[in-house]
Amino acid sequence: MDDLSLSLEQGDHALLLGPSGSGKSTLLNIICGLQQPDKGVVYIDGDTIADAGGATSADAVRRKSLGIVFQTLRLVSALSLRANLELAQRLQCGSVDSAAIDESLERLDIAHRADAKPHQLSQGEAQRAAIARAVVVKPRLLIADEPTSALDGNNAERVAQLLLDMAESIDASLLIATHDERLQSFFPSNFRLAEGKVSPC
Repeated sequence: MDDLSLSLEQGDHALLLGPSGSGKSTLLNIICGLQQPDKGVVYIDGDTIADAGGATSADAVRRKSLGIVFQTLRLVSALSLRANLELAQRLQCGSVDSAAIDESLERLDIAHRADAKPHQLSQGEAQRAAIARAVVVKPRLLIADEPTSALDGNNAERVAQLLLDMAESIDASLLIATHDERLQSFFPSNFRLAEGKVSPC
């Protein structure tokens, strides 16, 4: 990536398109503070999360501002769905908000699976569980990495709409990185990452 600039306002919903290997996951890792840029700075809600100069407060900014739906869902296998959400809240918010957990589970139609372990969930339920874990901490920025890569057309559209609805319900900005061209019509802002540069499309 070279001379790359990407900016989202609060409440913006955007799609970052690019083929496999184009650097989408690397860019998301830098935005999330999981990887340091060689140069440049990443700001989230006015805070510096990644700085090539070495000054980083990534953990604090992630706790305060980010909800992440990883490409591999990363649910804790030993915990129930509800316990996964409680853990996310404890780590990021310092306390458990049971009402917010119940609301997220209901909105994503997985309340009846609250006591199930991740291996007991269907693929669709696990995907929604990962979304619930990301939104239950009420982030300022919700990020999803290839959330529809293994889904057929109908389910891909459903997941995209769920992410949009959940982001809107908590007034979060939303950035989805994907190679799935089917999702373009869902988003008012579309960007393409190619040859190390981001451009509107």
